[in-house]
Amino acid sequence: DNVEFHVMDAEHTQFPDNMFDVATCIGVLHHLDTDAAFKELARVVKPDGAVICNEPIAYNPVFQAYRRITPHLRTEWEMHHILSKKDFDNAKKYFNKVEMRFYHLATLLAVPFRGTPLFNPLLSFFEAADEILLKIPGLQWMAWQVIFICSEPKKNG
Repeated sequence: DNVEFHVMDAEHTQFPDNMFDVATCIGVLHHLDTDAAFKELARVVKPDGAVICNEPIAYNPVFQAYRRITPHLRTEWEMHHILSKKDFDNAKKYFNKVEMRFYHLATLLAVPFRGTPLFNPLLSFFEAADEILLKIPGLQWMAWQVIFICSEPKKNG
């Protein structure tokens, strides 16, 4: 009774201003024009609201090589619009606060062992390594994914 589904343009929704306490974007933004998407998200979340996002990012060479050898798994737009630092700068145009937590750097090394008894111990080891590695300034941009929270929307942006 509390759920509604709407189909509409994510960059220009029909929702009124300040409608949502929280909006989530899970693997969606790299399919959109992020400038338009962040502008729209800032419009529809309340002044004390937030947007919680989880996206792949553009700098991990292993992940990017995989993307290049599997173009059939994604659209042409997606091939060229994985999130980069420019997109996070776009978010800062529309939100006063953008907090980021990067993950999946060393853990990618466990992937070839999926389905084997080694996978879980290796994954645990590489997750612990990521806890250290991803604290190194600059290196976090080599992660495969980032969770970020945009809050304090700029209502005049």
